[in-house]
Amino acid sequence: MTLRRRALSLLTVFSTVLLFIATGLWVRTFFADERLWVMKGRGTQRVWSVLDIRWSGDFAHALFVRTNDMTSFRLHPAPVGWTVADVEVLCETHPPSPQGLTSWVWWDHYVDYQSGRVPPGSRAEVWRFQFRPWLPILPLAVLPALWLRRFIIARRKRREGLCLICGYDLRATPGRCPECGSEAALREPARLSVTEP
Repeated sequence: MTLRRRALSLLTVFSTVLLFIATGLWVRTFFADERLWVMKGRGTQRVWSVLDIRWSGDFAHALFVRTNDMTSFRLHPAPVGWTVADVEVLCETHPPSPQGLTSWVWWDHYVDYQSGRVPPGSRAEVWRFQFRPWLPILPLAVLPALWLRRFIIARRKRREGLCLICGYDLRATPGRCPECGSEAALREPARLSVTEP
């Protein structure tokens, strides 16, 4: 097996594993809406960096916010015991949301100025990327589908006694394919037959 074929096989296995994970996460959206927050505060000005990951039936999103006013992030309920130096991880599970099919992928970036909040001049800078939770299944299914197609074709060729490379009929030439020169080892091994004495 060449290095290129080995790398493609490894990539196919990796893609298949990710396909099962993405499918499982999508099926999970029929039963629960999950949200994960990772928050870190730094500096004396209490600038917060927040990563918000939501996986639901309606959409999945990854949201990154930098803000000096955590009330702008609208966490419900607000966690207690935050300290500036700590990293906080929160997870929520809610009833499932509807399975939306309209927009597939969208993203945006904006700065939300919070007037009337404390401290004055509060702002939140937001980067957001959203997509339908079933969308990752499509590209991850390509390599496993190609591998399955190749496996079915090779199995059919072996059963019919054809060369795996070019499809030439090898029943009359058991040693080597006269068309493309491939070895007989590429074909299915000959079955042992028991002869009567």
